[in-house]
Amino acid sequence: MKKSNSERALLIIAVILYTILIAITVTLTIKTFDKFFNNDVNENKEVIIKYESKQNDKVKEINDEYDLADIVENIDKSIVSIKSESIEKGFFGDYSVESSGTGIIYSETDNYYYIVTNNHVIDNSTNITIKLFDNEADIFVDLVGADKNTDIAVLKLKKDDIVNKDDNSEIKPITIGSSSNIRVGDTAIAIGNAYGYSNTVTKGIVSALNRNVDTRLNILSLIQTDAAINEGNSGGPLIDKYGNLIGINTIKIVDTTVEGIGFAIPIDSVKPLIEDIIQYNKVKRPYIGIIFSKYTNIIYNNEPLPDGGIIAEIIENSPAEKNGLQMYDVITSIDNISMKDPSDIIRYIFSKSIGDTINIKVYRPNEEDYFDIELELEEININN
Repeated sequence: MKKSNSERALLIIAVILYTILIAITVTLTIKTFDKFFNNDVNENKEVIIKYESKQNDKVKEINDEYDLADIVENIDKSIVSIKSESIEKGFFGDYSVESSGTGIIYSETDNYYYIVTNNHVIDNSTNITIKLFDNEADIFVDLVGADKNTDIAVLKLKKDDIVNKDDNSEIKPITIGSSSNIRVGDTAIAIGNAYGYSNTVTKGIVSALNRNVDTRLNILSLIQTDAAINEGNSGGPLIDKYGNLIGINTIKIVDTTVEGIGFAIPIDSVKPLIEDIIQYNKVKRPYIGIIFSKYTNIIYNNEPLPDGGIIAEIIENSPAEKNGLQMYDVITSIDNISMKDPSDIIRYIFSKSIGDTINIKVYRPNEEDYFDIELELEEININN
């Protein structure tokens, strides 16, 4: 049966409407999917960008730590090997003793290089020679001044005495860093004349800060490191990951049960002292003239002595002697500030100026007393 014209028209309209509906549905679906997909991609891109940014920061941090070989090559011209000779008295007469260490070219003038090392490397020496980076010749140097309290000494090398004149164009003072900003875990590199082998390099970390080590004359607050510091390293540099000087190697604990404990003097604590020695041939610091006992937690009459510093020795004609301090007095406070141990006392006195008056409280058996003491200039012979 044939369909009428009206039925055909209705069928055509239905097909057209159906087609339009399908087209609209597909279009909406595509747009929705596209919107969703693009948002997802954008979010992922943002995450990736943020991640790459973090990675770049890390890469930058790593790249900022120069290659160790480049550091050593750059600093090699700032380090010298030191030999010193002293005369000792023995049963069969005088005999010569040699010791070795390391020095750091700290600064220069038109005519001289100033070299910093440990006092114990050159103490009581009659002759001191150095070798530069080329290791070619022994060159005699002069002692400018030294400080036993901090184990620091400064030597002077005359530029005209350098055998190979081309060395002058390559020698350069070390870059001075800061020990105040270092943290436990930071990279630490020790360079020195270990066992006579010049410019031996060891790498480790800063193991601890403010380690108090008793030298009897002073309580040194040192940097502890696991970078190997061996015989001959004394006076050499402890540098950071950028090659900047942060400490002066000074002590290694020698014990078969202990491994990897070395110490360095923080550069910030001795920088002013080095400048004093270069300018005045000595350290200009206040003192009262006492040496503390290394013993603590002492019991007297079944009672522990109070916190502070026990006086073991008083220097003749010192402010302490002039003002009546005695051996075995315990200094418990200064200017109404409690002193926990000798290091507190030493730091406080060193923070004052020559001519200042301090009020010291001391404990004696069954009594306490107060003393006003004017700080004087510490006079030390150039050869200690």
